[in-house]
Formats: sequence, C-alpha cells, structure tokens
Amino acid sequence: MFLHVISLEYNKYFLHYSNKDSLLNSSKILFECELMYEFVQINKPKFILESTIISQNFEKDFFVKKYMHFYG
Repeated sequence: MFLHVISLEYNKYFLHYSNKDSLLNSSKILFECELMYEFVQINKPKFILESTIISQNFEKDFFVKKYMHFYG
C-alpha cells in the first residue's frame, strides 16, 4: 500500500492511502481521492507531493503526525 501526500488548492495538503503507485497512476490517484473525500472536492487536488510505501497499519499514524508537525 502507498501513502500519498497530495497538494491541494489554497495551500492545503491531504494524506491519501491507496494501493496505486503514483509513478504509474498519478491522475487516477488524484481522481480517486477527489471522489472519496468531500474536503478534496472543495479543495481540488493539484499534484502528488510525495508517496511512501506503507507496510504496517501503525505507520499511517506516524506520517499523519509528521505532516501535522510540518504543515499544521
């Protein structure tokens, strides 16, 4: 699984968990994210800033806290 950091309009960021690799499917990932979350429908996705391979469920919490620390 992959955790994607997506840059949105209005200087916002969103973490999206997906089984798609951003190198092969970046437009599909942005579309999938927009369909799934109302927040992303309001703040349209621009591009994938970073993608990380996640092998265990607890890693998601680490990255959420990491990005909250950097971006608020």
